[in-house]
Amino acid sequence: MPNIIGLGLEATEIDRTLRALTAIEREPRISQRTLSGRLGISVGLTNLFLKRLVRKGLVKTSRLNGRN
Repeated sequence: MPNIIGLGLEATEIDRTLRALTAIEREPRISQRTLSGRLGISVGLTNLFLKRLVRKGLVKTSRLNGRN
């Protein structure tokens, strides 16, 4: 699939990003498991995807149940 507007992002990645950001905006304390279900991807892939969004400065994460 071609890159969109020279950003180096494919249409599916842009769609997934928009759906993720919308879900997070609507429910800021959404779990990775719930988000993965909404995006239709595995929890592991959701984790990698969220790390990328954090690196880009699009989201901030917090730990809710502080397991060590």
